[in-house]
Amino acid sequence: MVREHDLLLQAHLNGVGQQSSGLVLLLGASCSGKTRAAFEAVNACLPDWPLICPRSVNDLTALPDGPAVVWLDDLHSALGDDQDHAGEGMARALLTLLDSSPHVLILVAMIWSHRYTALTTQPKGNEPDKHPHARALLAGATEIPVTDVFTPEALARFSAAAADDPDWLLAACSARADGDLTQTLAGAVDLSRRYDRADHTGDPAGPFGKALVTAAVDARRLGYRGALPVSFLQAAVPAYLTPRQRRDATGQWEDDALEWADHKVKNVASALTPVLNLRGMGAAPDLRNVHDFLEQRLSEGRAGVFPPASFWSALDEDVVPGAALVAMATAAMNCGRFQTAAQLLHRAVGLGPATEAFESLCNLYVEIGRIDTRTGLDELLGALSNISDDHASAGHLGWLLTNMETSRVAVEYEADRAVLAERLLRSACESGQEYAAHFLYELLEHQGRAAEIAAAPARAEKETPQEPERHPAEAVLRAIGHEPGALEALEALVTRGGPELDVVIAGLQRFDVQVKSWPTALAELGAESLALSLLRAGVSAGAQMADRNLIMFLERYGSPAEVSATHAELAASSDRGFFDYFHHFWSGGQHRKAVALLNRARRENRIAAVRLVVRSLLKRHGTARRTAEDVLRRLIADGHAAVAYDLAVAIADRHDPDELPAEVESLLNIAEPYHPDASRLLGQLAMNRNDFPRAQRCFLTAADRGDSSVLTDGWLGSALFPHDSTQAAAVGRFGITLAGEPGQPW
Repeated sequence: MVREHDLLLQAHLNGVGQQSSGLVLLLGASCSGKTRAAFEAVNACLPDWPLICPRSVNDLTALPDGPAVVWLDDLHSALGDDQDHAGEGMARALLTLLDSSPHVLILVAMIWSHRYTALTTQPKGNEPDKHPHARALLAGATEIPVTDVFTPEALARFSAAAADDPDWLLAACSARADGDLTQTLAGAVDLSRRYDRADHTGDPAGPFGKALVTAAVDARRLGYRGALPVSFLQAAVPAYLTPRQRRDATGQWEDDALEWADHKVKNVASALTPVLNLRGMGAAPDLRNVHDFLEQRLSEGRAGVFPPASFWSALDEDVVPGAALVAMATAAMNCGRFQTAAQLLHRAVGLGPATEAFESLCNLYVEIGRIDTRTGLDELLGALSNISDDHASAGHLGWLLTNMETSRVAVEYEADRAVLAERLLRSACESGQEYAAHFLYELLEHQGRAAEIAAAPARAEKETPQEPERHPAEAVLRAIGHEPGALEALEALVTRGGPELDVVIAGLQRFDVQVKSWPTALAELGAESLALSLLRAGVSAGAQMADRNLIMFLERYGSPAEVSATHAELAASSDRGFFDYFHHFWSGGQHRKAVALLNRARRENRIAAVRLVVRSLLKRHGTARRTAEDVLRRLIADGHAAVAYDLAVAIADRHDPDELPAEVESLLNIAEPYHPDASRLLGQLAMNRNDFPRAQRCFLTAADRGDSSVLTDGWLGSALFPHDSTQAAAVGRFGITLAGEPGQPW
């Protein structure tokens, strides 16, 4: 069955894909047909090319002498592996491979859409940037979206082609309601039904196997990457069962549960999947993965569920690696279980990665104010004494203490803070941690010890003078600078394409004066088509603002027909392009046409694009706001409950906080299971009318969904102890227990 994405992929592999190295990325949900589409396209277009399936970075060093296909199934797993920074190591290796290979290499990768978003989203504020190389790799990819739904027309074509095969016809009939044909054929639908019915089929192993799978999904959704140890999953099971199920357990329940989870439904798919034994042949008996369809589906349904106590106690198993403990600690911290997070991070410091674990521990202590106490400082210094990382962790703690000293944050050890910060920073400087010199200078300046600055370790930039950094878009700068032959060289580069062009495209997005108005500069040199090619390359690469720059260029140098056609093209391919197309009509006074465009997108289920437009309209008044609210009501009627939150906030913004209409709370109730911020607002509304039990429930729900700010901002404490400010404040410092009760001092 050839679908639209098959044609796009084959066209790419038959054309530009064979001319230069590059990454082609199939984005879609689990079991949507990404791998099958890639297999068929490579087999049809590149049948004679060697195919390499790397399992690690080391496999990328022994490539054939000639063009090759590098097969990267489930790329999100490889790039998202935080253990020992393996994901970033793979991303760096792939970038180097694309840049340095003397032969054409086509990287064919499959990735889940939501994991792609997680890998490519810029970190907020002071959040650590865990995936810079993965983001750079994915930014240069050619993206092929793969829908997980067969249209009625496509199902009809499939049924006609499968007329002689009763099993395939049955699959088509089963998928008629939801269009989930690929999932049905892959066994995922039957697998999902088996999981849902596990408690009611009469199979005594069903509840235990279901609990085993649920624990595995919880581990995955909280950030556990890599293969899952069977002993960890089995230790996590008890609290997922009812008291009666635990009572009825036999002595061999662990084996029965694993056998149930390993069973292949229709001899196609199992809930837990085998993992290659890296020390020999066959599968590793003590490790499993989760079937990706179940992982995706159950993760969505359990988004607001905090795992039970046995899950967290199972992390004490020796087989759980340190990187997984850091990920679980982060999840626990986000859910307000501060003591559990601290315990996991202290263990991870000993297991490694020690530096990452210690930095996370410091961040936790800063967030809850524990670093302000002598006890908290002693705990951090104790953890630091067990770390050997060339004093990188010492420098991190020294930096935090320096910031607290210069900001005059009140602590229990004020007399010792500056001395300790200086000692830690000096030890980091002496071990070659170059950044530490800057903060040591800052500390000395704050203390008025200017005379000692000359004797302090030199700033890194003064120690080793560097050559001026070459601008990544130097090829364009030379061309608009009228260098002889530069324009011709740029044209050749654009024609050639490849990673070198990707670097130039990225450089053109920098907000510096050197590349300002480069399209106009090229046009004034008579190179309008070259500027247009670069702009379109930027759009294809997903470069920031590239679509708007393209439209602005065409409005000046193109025809109205070109502008209109490009607007429509960009609107069909990206949410930002749709946003601009809508406002092209709206700002031009063509409101009816703009609204028709918006409603068509709503009917086509382009919810993200519609919400992007609606949020911009809600910031305005009059017709714009009324239009936005009308569209939101239609979306809610269509079954998109999460947008009820947007409508509730919009209505609340029009009223005095003390006179909110009842509709606001009704809308938040609709949105709560689907929108993480709805619980917090419902709790605040309950606080306003002194309904403290209701506020407690809402704030605890918000915490379970990962909003620890309801603790650190004091909301949950005030709901639990409305008449005791001391106990209320303690909730923000000590967090809550695994069961959701106020935590005791620790």
